Amino acid sequence: MENGGKISFNFDDETAQRKTSQVGWRTGISGNQALMNFCRVLVGTGVLALPLAFKQSGSIMGIFLVFFGGYFFTYLSCDKMVVSALALAQRHGYTSLDYGNVAEKSFAHSFHSIRRFGPVFRYFANISILLMQMGVTAVYTVFIKEHFEEIWNRFYPRDPLSEWNFFLITLFLLCLLVMLRNIKIISWISTIGNILMMLVLTMVFQDLVRPPYSTAQSSEQHSLSSVVAAAGNIVYAYCSQAVVLPLANKMKEPREMSGWRGVLSLGCSFVTVLYALVGFFGYLKYGDAVRGSVTLNLPDTTFYFMVRVILVFVVFSSYLIQHFVMIDMALPFVKIFFPQNFFVRKFPGSVERLLCVIFVGFGFLLAVSVPNLGRITSLVGVTAGCLLGFIIPASMHTATFLPEYLQNKNYKAIILHIFTNFLFFIFGIFFTITGIASNLAM
Repeated sequence: MENGGKISFNFDDETAQRKTSQVGWRTGISGNQALMNFCRVLVGTGVLALPLAFKQSGSIMGIFLVFFGGYFFTYLSCDKMVVSALALAQRHGYTSLDYGNVAEKSFAHSFHSIRRFGPVFRYFANISILLMQMGVTAVYTVFIKEHFEEIWNRFYPRDPLSEWNFFLITLFLLCLLVMLRNIKIISWISTIGNILMMLVLTMVFQDLVRPPYSTAQSSEQHSLSSVVAAAGNIVYAYCSQAVVLPLANKMKEPREMSGWRGVLSLGCSFVTVLYALVGFFGYLKYGDAVRGSVTLNLPDTTFYFMVRVILVFVVFSSYLIQHFVMIDMALPFVKIFFPQNFFVRKFPGSVERLLCVIFVGFGFLLAVSVPNLGRITSLVGVTAGCLLGFIIPASMHTATFLPEYLQNKNYKAIILHIFTNFLFFIFGIFFTITGIASNLAM
């Protein structure tokens, strides 16, 4: 019932929230369109590192980690965010909330002792997204560099260049690329890149499932550090938390995002099966020789050479859209912290492009620091990935629902809520600490 511009209701628990949430959207995309967009976001270049994850953990543990990641890291964590956003919207009349806003509002309307930390939590969530985006651009930098190296060596096998030469070529091209700031052109490039990505994955998968298969598969017991590194690669492949709420905001019925037959459930189920197949068959095909991207193992033929060339274009297009989102988030901070700066006021376009180059430089420095594709993918997954997928969603969910459960003395919901979110905290902290330690030890 509306009351003074707010929407009030008897909020019993989040199960009721899933059934009754209607925030007032009447136009937007359908559930099927949202499902297609969600799957398109999930199925990116991260899937190409999954055979390496199976090598690091072993086939059985790899399958377990893929299904664990699909259920806990993607489905449950995204579901916690969506349900929290819908609850906050219904309780307080918000029309739409993004990741940072849900972080802030969940604290602002929670226990009195943590309400003042709402803005701090929003900054923390947004900075975590920025770090994740920066990590992704660093992965793309290494990815492009390694594929450039493969392409060069095919044409000039007797005249190899140093690793630094390829890094500098990549840096120069990326700096030119990010000068493009027209969102319509970027959207068209991204759309073409998405279509080509589906084509590349089809070509790669048909190679993986065809014999012969490798017999060079290690039978040794895998160490904890290698299993954690594999988990990092898998977490990186699943990272999609930053796009879930914007996608829900565009839907006619945001509640269709949640539930067992919702967008999250169906999308995660499809992608999890796909990831398990690519990881398993990729490791089965190439064994211990598998590399940071399975495309680097493809046969040295003209056909697969063209597949690698197309993939480089795909990564460039992905880099462009990731970088655009990153600058779109960072630019308001520049205007807030430097409101009286002469250049910020008089030359906003030049300042924006300078910021673009600076962020390319940050990603480049991270890429140079960890120039191995398998390692940098794992490092990004266990740091920013675990923050966005485990720790922050559990914090949002707790701040949103626990006060209501305590007020209603719903002890069953209290116990289940504390137990599940405590598990998320433990998983997030464990993978972050052990992941960083294992990467430093390599």
